[in-house]
Amino acid sequence: MKPFTTNMSSFDEQRELEGRFGTLLSISDQSLVTLASSVRRRLSGGGLTNGQVISRLNGSYNLVHIVEFDDGVRYVVRVPATGWGSRFTEIAKRSLVSQALTLRWIRKETAVPVPDVYAFDISNTNEIGAPYILMSFINGHTVSSKWFDRTGPTALEERRLRTLDTLAQAISLLQKFQFDKIGSLEFDNGTVGNSIRIGPCYRWDEGIFGDEDYGKDLRVEEFGPFESSKSYLRHCVSHYWDPRKRSPLALGSRMILDMMISCLPLSTKDVSTNQESFVLSLPDFDSQNIMIDERGNITGIIDWDNVHAVPRFLGYFSFPGWITRDWDPIVYNYPVNKEREDSPEELKRYRRRYNSKMQEILHGNGDSRFVSKSHIFEAVAIAATDDVRRLEIVRKIVGRVFQAEDDDALELIRDAGSGRLKLKDRIKVRTGLQALLSVSS
Repeated sequence: MKPFTTNMSSFDEQRELEGRFGTLLSISDQSLVTLASSVRRRLSGGGLTNGQVISRLNGSYNLVHIVEFDDGVRYVVRVPATGWGSRFTEIAKRSLVSQALTLRWIRKETAVPVPDVYAFDISNTNEIGAPYILMSFINGHTVSSKWFDRTGPTALEERRLRTLDTLAQAISLLQKFQFDKIGSLEFDNGTVGNSIRIGPCYRWDEGIFGDEDYGKDLRVEEFGPFESSKSYLRHCVSHYWDPRKRSPLALGSRMILDMMISCLPLSTKDVSTNQESFVLSLPDFDSQNIMIDERGNITGIIDWDNVHAVPRFLGYFSFPGWITRDWDPIVYNYPVNKEREDSPEELKRYRRRYNSKMQEILHGNGDSRFVSKSHIFEAVAIAATDDVRRLEIVRKIVGRVFQAEDDDALELIRDAGSGRLKLKDRIKVRTGLQALLSVSS
């Protein structure tokens, strides 16, 4: 879960929280305990157990409340930011149902350590007056809190490597699932059974970054489903394109991004066919959503908001986000912050380790061919869905294709956007992208 933070004063932060979560901030401790106790009695058939709210967390898109009973058992009550006012739409409700049932299905069909969904409600006529998902508590620490922490029973490097190895083992269990479309999972009669359909994808919509009203009318939006990986990514590019940006660099980065998408490999498990199929992956595969123990063993994988089937090259086997940061220049802060960033050489080493482990797990077959370049596929997908980070990612990839300095890569992008890119150079760009993004059978 991404924490909701700002650089504002405490007064402004409170106003921002109220604008995002509104009446949900007034959910009382007593109502949360009443809800959790009711669910526990129903599940266990036991008597009354006392409880209390021991923590309230503000995420970007959810309020998270932890209820602890007097015997030490903890429940998590997760309330979406779209659960109040005009944001509380039918689309928002369908998205919550899909998430809750998909989590139940993953837990039923695999040993992936996801939370156990005990109950959920898409109405506001319940004990807390808001929609929620109530689930089991995952013990442990986030990877984000431990990746740079040198304390504990094991050496830092040993813990890091164990984290990567056990994460690869856990997330690879999603390999048993494949689908014929890109989209969310829908279950007949609202129960987890054998009949699954692919419905639309869901995403958070906060408006255009930089606008005065950005984030003030947060909604869940639906789009798709899609039958091809390229149509999915091209839709994303179009949706996250700010039409007011008409500079040569903006136009050039989009032009080259379109070329990248056309050069991506087909989303097929079998290289002998052109029929695409799709897989699941953690929607936000980053360090704040992976839980570990003191030695680095994975204890849980959390935050499956808007989970849906994705192209294979963006699938379950991909590198976790904290070892791909060097391919997203806007967020990568090395060497300025060496205390909280790994060097490019370290990140490459961790990717080699993760790739090696995933190749071992997948026996070098099928989806294994995507792993070694999954950080590049991820970068293309980020550029497709983030208008702010797009230019720098495109510059990074162009620089890699031509072994060019940043300024030279930027000049090539500017030439593309101003119509000055010669045909021979356009062909050279495409040929270079094809080589970079190709995968062997």
